[in-house]
Amino acid sequence: MHGISFVIPTYNDSTLTVDCIKSICNLNDLKNIKYEIIVVDDSSHNFFFDDLKEKIKNLNLNIISLLKNDKNMGPAGTRNRGAKNSKYEYIFFLDYDTQILEGGIANFLKKITNCDALVGIYDFKPLNKGSFALHKAYLNH
Repeated sequence: MHGISFVIPTYNDSTLTVDCIKSICNLNDLKNIKYEIIVVDDSSHNFFFDDLKEKIKNLNLNIISLLKNDKNMGPAGTRNRGAKNSKYEYIFFLDYDTQILEGGIANFLKKITNCDALVGIYDFKPLNKGSFALHKAYLNH
């Protein structure tokens, strides 16, 4: 099915994960695109998982699925579980502590038409301050 499945693996965090979700939902890039957000918790402590579940519930969005691994599977296994539960043509992996800037999805969709996969940063302006983040954005863009 045409659209984007965002897969976000997380572990022992609710605040940054919800910030990541909000960065997706606030994008004008997605106004005319079907999408879903799949958050896969990698067997966090119950306090963190329950807090995350409550914060996602308070967002009141029916496009978010929250899964929890029975045991810690690491980032790759957690991403794979999210991908297996996706329903759309494109799978966009995000780390829980990242955010998407406006224009990132448009850039992604423009570039993915010529590729099977894309890896990297989709904007020249990093959210984090410091020269390392800036150089990494320039390198990976």
